[in-house]
Amino acid sequence: MTHPEIDLQTVNEWQDIADLVTEISGATCALIMRLNDSSMEVFTGSSNEDSPCKPGVTVPLGTGLYSETVVNEQTPLHVSNGRDDPRWNECLDLELGLTFYYGVPINWPDGKPFGAFCIMDRHERTASDTERKLIYRFSKGMETRLSLLYTKELMQENVVNDYLTKIPNRHFFLTQMHREFSRAKRYGQPLCLTLLDLDQLTEVNEQQGIDIGDQTLTFFANMLEKVIRDSDLVARMSGGAFALLTPGTKLDQAIQLIERFRQIIQDQQQNCPIPNLQFSAGVTELGVADTTHEELIRRTDNTLRMAKTRGSNGTCY
Repeated sequence: MTHPEIDLQTVNEWQDIADLVTEISGATCALIMRLNDSSMEVFTGSSNEDSPCKPGVTVPLGTGLYSETVVNEQTPLHVSNGRDDPRWNECLDLELGLTFYYGVPINWPDGKPFGAFCIMDRHERTASDTERKLIYRFSKGMETRLSLLYTKELMQENVVNDYLTKIPNRHFFLTQMHREFSRAKRYGQPLCLTLLDLDQLTEVNEQQGIDIGDQTLTFFANMLEKVIRDSDLVARMSGGAFALLTPGTKLDQAIQLIERFRQIIQDQQQNCPIPNLQFSAGVTELGVADTTHEELIRRTDNTLRMAKTRGSNGTCY
């Protein structure tokens, strides 16, 4: 899909970040640079009057900008004094008197470059550890916002939600899971997958009708959405099968979440279309041996099968 437009709220928030970084660092300016098809653009930046770089200004690619180098090489760039380094003889930033530069790349969630976040100064100096950490942390926050905009765009394409329960569908879940899996593996963060299956759905459809079965599915999905965090992802995979992905969660925490959900289902029985609604669950945590998200799904599916063979309303892990 094409990358979404950046909304005004995001632009304003990023300008506030640039102003804050400029104030803390004492730099001449802080900029968010965007890569276009044939140019680098000052997307937004600090609003101080002495900044020589104003939003909307574009420079053709291939003219040696510091930020273009960051985008191309996908690594942080530190230039103490561009005038002393022959590499930057043709750099247009020097024509503005900006000899010092420190910047990091900003990427879309699909890995394609958005641009760079940087600070620049008119005198030679070295970026402090605090400045480097500040730039890095804010750049990751910007990537998170880009990811949210990207996800919102996907949802607006009407290819995300299950037609019945209105929660994400299998296709969207697997797409997002691939990203979360890659992120967890890259940064060594915990990640848990839970697969849930309604125990009585077939009997309900056969004995009470598909309408009651659909109402039960919708009830179950609504209850599940109420127990998850904003960072979690829930989906209807097929029939009475649901999936729950919980980033940053250890196995014991994921199990506790499912048992809390089971108690909520019991407490809400009076609102359920059928009596004594029960479900089986399989829970697994990302392991070192999991090289793809498909392997994690297979392991979790096996634990779900174990739960179902042991009887209704159980959890295996």
